[in-house]
Amino acid sequence: MTAAAFTLAWSFILRPGDGLFALAVAGSVLLIIVATGEALILRGRVRASSGLAQRPLRGVSLAATFQRCLGLLITLAACAAVYWLLPEYHDAFYGPYWRFLRFLGPFVLLLAPIYFRWTGARQIDEEDAYLQLGRFALTVGRSSLDRRTLVLHVTGWVIRAFFLPLMVSYFVQDAESTIPSWGHVSFNEVGVFQFGFHFTYLIDLLVSVVGYTLTLRILDTRIRTTDPTLLGWVVTLICYRPIFPLLVGSVYLKVNNEVSWDAELADYPVLETVWFLAIIATLVVHLATMVSFGLRFSNLTHRGIITNGPYRFTKHPGYIAKNVSWWLIWMPFISHSGWALRNSCVFLLTNGVYYLRAKTEERHLMRDPLYAAYSAWIDQHGLFRAWWKKKVATN
Repeated sequence: MTAAAFTLAWSFILRPGDGLFALAVAGSVLLIIVATGEALILRGRVRASSGLAQRPLRGVSLAATFQRCLGLLITLAACAAVYWLLPEYHDAFYGPYWRFLRFLGPFVLLLAPIYFRWTGARQIDEEDAYLQLGRFALTVGRSSLDRRTLVLHVTGWVIRAFFLPLMVSYFVQDAESTIPSWGHVSFNEVGVFQFGFHFTYLIDLLVSVVGYTLTLRILDTRIRTTDPTLLGWVVTLICYRPIFPLLVGSVYLKVNNEVSWDAELADYPVLETVWFLAIIATLVVHLATMVSFGLRFSNLTHRGIITNGPYRFTKHPGYIAKNVSWWLIWMPFISHSGWALRNSCVFLLTNGVYYLRAKTEERHLMRDPLYAAYSAWIDQHGLFRAWWKKKVATN
């Protein structure tokens, strides 16, 4: 809570109207709302899933705190080296991310020692990766490193280092281009659609930024496991820059987006209204799905099992809503230049990639008994239970 309040105050060094200002304020509000809500539900208790005990298990060790801070510094230095080495991150697109890191720097310097001091005394697994890395560096390689702990640490940070720059940069750019226009929204179908579309994806990006930034035990948002399969990583990473623009851009699978749903249906007002409501429904489901994550959104990781919101009806409401909305909005099956079949094939390929993402995520999370129980319940009581029962019967 104190950090969130400091964020709000510190954010005013940015220019109002700046996308990074919007990110700092909106992210702080999200943190305050979710953290307050969970604190009220838990009544001040610490979740067992956070890996922390209710009371200190050991005395406060300044040496251990220093070693963990050093381990964090080593991790951040490794990320910085990768950013410096890869040409992709020298692109102007990532400018907002570097500003975001400069903004975030004072928080890390001030709060990291306090955080490690408090959690270090309460961690059930005392030998975490930060402690091991710091001790390894201080002993010049003479201390041991637990392979499983180190692999989780490295893969978790690779995921954060890949996705956080994308989400921050997209949010800042979208905020600066769309928020100023919201004061002039036209209250017709097209105007409401445009507002809803941009608002939904801004919230999507906001939840993503907060989730990747706040991977902390104290908030019970730590990474429990990362996807161990190559397929899971491949089908996820190809959906994002720099790979996705290469595939669906002008190089390989170019899509000819010359069709606008409102223009195509302008002569059919009843169908246009039904189509509009269907699009809005997909956006609402997408928005509700992202809100359900709270502070825990992240690709390729297990950070807790989500069963509330749209997840009460199906295991992948966000993927379903997004994929359906793309067909409704861009109507690839209609073309005025002979691209309908080709566009539809590209969309089907994209749907296939998201299907594989869903299946690899399920396979990853099924290692948790809570998800296995949730999955079994959805198969019997979820939105698509009739299809599932038919599939079981035929097998």
